[in-house]
Amino acid sequence: EGSWGSNLGRPVGLVGTPWQVAENVMRFEEVGVNVLPLQCSPQDEEMERSAEQVMPLVSGAPAAVAGMN
Repeated sequence: EGSWGSNLGRPVGLVGTPWQVAENVMRFEEVGVNVLPLQCSPQDEEMERSAEQVMPLVSGAPAAVAGMN
């Protein structure tokens, strides 16, 4: 099993279910972060999983957040 990334050894805390990771990504966005570099391992599999399972939740944040409750 892979892990969600970090930035130069500084963990960003993107760990958990797709909903939890999406919520944390949205928190970064709320405070003005518009670029979030990620490093993950194994890279190809984790980037694909992120694109399929997390980013749709972030991209459709209002509808996705409603489904979180």
